[in-house]
Amino acid sequence: MISFDTRTTVLIYTLTNILLSFVVYKTWVQNRKDFEGITYWFSDYILQAIGITLSLMRGVIPDFASIVIANFFMITGAMLFLFGLGRFVEIPIRKLSNYIFLLIFFMAYYYFGIIRPLVALRIIIFSCSFIYISIQIIWLVFWKTSENFKNITKSTGIIFIMFTAVDVFRIILAFTVPSDRDYFLGPLNDTIFVILSQMLTISLTFSIILMINRRLFLEINRHSKEKESLLLKMRHLATIDGLTGIFNRMKIEETLNNEILEFQEDSNPLSVILIDIDCFKSVNDTYGHSEGDNVLKAISSILKDNIRSTDSLGRWGGEEFLIVMPKTNLQTSYNIAKRLTSIISNHKFVNVGRVTVSMGISSLCEGDSFGELLINADKALYCAKENGRNRVEVFSDYSVSNTLA
Repeated sequence: MISFDTRTTVLIYTLTNILLSFVVYKTWVQNRKDFEGITYWFSDYILQAIGITLSLMRGVIPDFASIVIANFFMITGAMLFLFGLGRFVEIPIRKLSNYIFLLIFFMAYYYFGIIRPLVALRIIIFSCSFIYISIQIIWLVFWKTSENFKNITKSTGIIFIMFTAVDVFRIILAFTVPSDRDYFLGPLNDTIFVILSQMLTISLTFSIILMINRRLFLEINRHSKEKESLLLKMRHLATIDGLTGIFNRMKIEETLNNEILEFQEDSNPLSVILIDIDCFKSVNDTYGHSEGDNVLKAISSILKDNIRSTDSLGRWGGEEFLIVMPKTNLQTSYNIAKRLTSIISNHKFVNVGRVTVSMGISSLCEGDSFGELLINADKALYCAKENGRNRVEVFSDYSVSNTLA
């Protein structure tokens, strides 16, 4: 019957580590191009498996390989896990100080493993070294990472807290129950610590897979939000005139069509104001197209700031604008139009001076179509131009006039 001693436990731990290395390898193959740091984790598991295997061969291979190299590989692997976690959460790790630490560890282990062999002291050195790395990982997870990454890596941080607790007890026992015999002939405590380390290593493997899956979910969620934001931006750009920042023709036509549908349901009055900048060509010819653009932007801003919240303003084309006024009769729309023409004519445009506009108003009647409403507004606008500009004309069922009070 096989005795359940430290060597047997380490053998099981070795086989487990080789299996876990394969699991991490598959994870690395699938995700190495997506996230940084996974290569470090895979390297950690390889070094751990090699280190434990070399340790298990003590007495068969030279002590330098089974003691010094074996434990150096295991501590280096743990250090690589730290580096990988830093890359994974996008926080740089100070490597120089850790490289110096690894060099000191190697020299100390060589001295107490080859020159003056002391098992208890090697246990203390190894445990202190692992605690040093674990504390860096715990600090990284719980204090340095962002909230998003903290939620992803929390389980890993908890596992390294447990690793630290195990190593602290191992140090205490090394002081209180010293043993300078062969490690594999040590007390039952060493076997228990190997079993605990094995359980935590298995837990860490699941934690790595969980971290990657959570990160994938986070990235998918982020890309989804970016895509949604981009779609909203594109929709916004598709409805906004690039120069003036108000609705473009497509959007104002859509708005008017929707209001006509509502009119057909509730018969509330619906009016439109068609606006044209007077003598705009001469502004472009005299002052240049850049100043003409400034006039368009300024008039758009004036109109936008002085219409009601229920009204919709859009650029109809060139120097023309359209205001859609739901639940508004001719008299109300006429009063608003008169106020707008007055504000614009009294405004001093930079480098240009005085600019005026003409406006034509029409109201939707039962049976009128989208086209008829706009044709009537255009007729009223034409009359405003013919009658001297800088004025408002209203289209009624019988004629065009500006006689509304």
